[in-house]
Amino acid sequence: MQVIDSTASIQPNSVCFDIYNYEDFAKYGRMGCGSSVGYIFFLSFLITYSFILLSTLLAVIVDAYSEVRREEESMVNKFQLEEVQKEWENYDPEATGYISYRDFWMFTAKLVKIYKVNK
Repeated sequence: MQVIDSTASIQPNSVCFDIYNYEDFAKYGRMGCGSSVGYIFFLSFLITYSFILLSTLLAVIVDAYSEVRREEESMVNKFQLEEVQKEWENYDPEATGYISYRDFWMFTAKLVKIYKVNK
């Protein structure tokens, strides 16, 4: 509670001691606040946080890379699928899921153009 009070008060030295001579320095240390354990805690916190942040960043990069690689390795990309859906809408505007056999042959002829299949 005293730390919160000291941050809000006008006098910032209400927690730390004023060091005016060597005896006070020997008694209270370099800053007059805390101990050397604070430095160890602070450095270990910074190092740990840096590793966590770095591993999170690497995880995001690896995940994005694997997703792009998976899309590139697929036989059909999403642009081709969109074109197939547009063509299907031309032959089945009511979205019944069925087309006549004559329309099927026309549809497959369009698929050959979409997927660039050699005859």
